[in-house]
Amino acid sequence: MAGISGGDKLEAALAAISANLQLKMNVGVLAGSTNEDTGELIAPYAAANEYGTLNIPARPAFRNTVADKSGEWGETLSKLVASQSQDATGINKAFNVLGTVMVQDIRDTIEHSVPPPNAKATIDNKRRKGRANPTQTLVDSGSYQRSIDFEIITRESE
Repeated sequence: MAGISGGDKLEAALAAISANLQLKMNVGVLAGSTNEDTGELIAPYAAANEYGTLNIPARPAFRNTVADKSGEWGETLSKLVASQSQDATGINKAFNVLGTVMVQDIRDTIEHSVPPPNAKATIDNKRRKGRANPTQTLVDSGSYQRSIDFEIITRESE
């Protein structure tokens, strides 16, 4: 059986960091993101697609990505933190890299058409708009994908 060495050092480093610095990262459709075509907020559209409504089937891009990638994200953060200086700047840099990876992973999930397929009326509407791939789910203008972003919120402990 394989073992992991150095975990105690990483844990000690993270404990030391968290004693002085608290980070929170939000990843997804951030507040205020709007559809570039209509000006409407993206968050309600994202939630309707993630969980479904009476008329829209659930297409869980976020939940699928978290299920598929969260283990990789943990490994990535562990490696990044271990390779960065253990001060606020180094840790912030590690979280910025991780945020970029997470955003791309979510965008990739959206890009690859989360089932179920679009309804015929949706496909016809996308064709009328001249969309390149009218059968692709979750992608119409591309605003939803482009709205996926991250933010790091830093709070120094008192």
